[in-house]
Amino acid sequence: MLKVYLVDDEGVVREGLKEGIPWAQYGFEFIGSAPDGEMALPQIRRLKPDVLITDIKMPFMDGLALSKLVHEELPETKIIIISGHDDFEFAREAIAIGVEQYLLKPITKAALIKTLEVVKGKIEEEREQKNYIKQFQLEAQEYEQYAQRKFFEQLISGTLSVHEIYEQAKKLDVNIDAEYYNIVLFTVQPQTAVTKYSQSLAELIEDLMGFFLRYPEYLLFRYNLMTYAVLVKGSKENIQAISRRCTENIERYCVKSFDSLNWYAALGEPVERLSGLPRCFARTSKILSYRHLLPENHILTSEVLSQAEVQPQIHT
Repeated sequence: MLKVYLVDDEGVVREGLKEGIPWAQYGFEFIGSAPDGEMALPQIRRLKPDVLITDIKMPFMDGLALSKLVHEELPETKIIIISGHDDFEFAREAIAIGVEQYLLKPITKAALIKTLEVVKGKIEEEREQKNYIKQFQLEAQEYEQYAQRKFFEQLISGTLSVHEIYEQAKKLDVNIDAEYYNIVLFTVQPQTAVTKYSQSLAELIEDLMGFFLRYPEYLLFRYNLMTYAVLVKGSKENIQAISRRCTENIERYCVKSFDSLNWYAALGEPVERLSGLPRCFARTSKILSYRHLLPENHILTSEVLSQAEVQPQIHT
């Protein structure tokens, strides 16, 4: 049902239109009326009608002034002007404001229904177009995420040559250039396995994605359902510092949701070649697996494992 709101200073007109049109039969719901724009505006802001029908000549705030405000604040609301004046200047100004239709009084039931059907068709067409665009954007986003995830899987599996890595990175508009590389893995999930959705988790991931997007030295990839990977880029002098800053910020964001989420991060060891990333990933992944043995350590590194007298065995 499309919501309709009516503004007219003549009570007889308001009552006649409200009772004389079988609104539901044509897919509309009559949600309210007011005698002038000043009284109508607060209700319109609250109710957000799909269609506004308003007279032009009214005390306190006329229909043109109301239409202008509504068009600016609620651009999706379609406006139908009704007027007892066949004045070209009124019509010209109404069109300039963005009014859909301009009807002259006395309004017949047939004329108003015909106008409503035209407006309804336009609303449905616009909504269908917006839904199509939204669906297209979602599909494009999903494809981009899939392509980036596949690229990261190829990076860590060693299935691409260096030349192919640069070709794929160029296609994805990913800057892969660096002197040294490192990998940070982090996993976040609700504390209870039965939890299907966690607002804290969704907000945390959104915050972390926003953080990593701000810094070109970090490339964020989704590795699996609950695990993310950060490809850290730097120089020989700063790669360690940049890597640790990555884990520190993961910790900073995660501690906000510590009571409701389980989270762990693993820091790898830098490599100076892209061809070294599979080995770097294997070691980082192994380090992350020790979260089950060292649940109190949310940031896991080779140093942490050494202090705990455990060493990950990496087979290459």
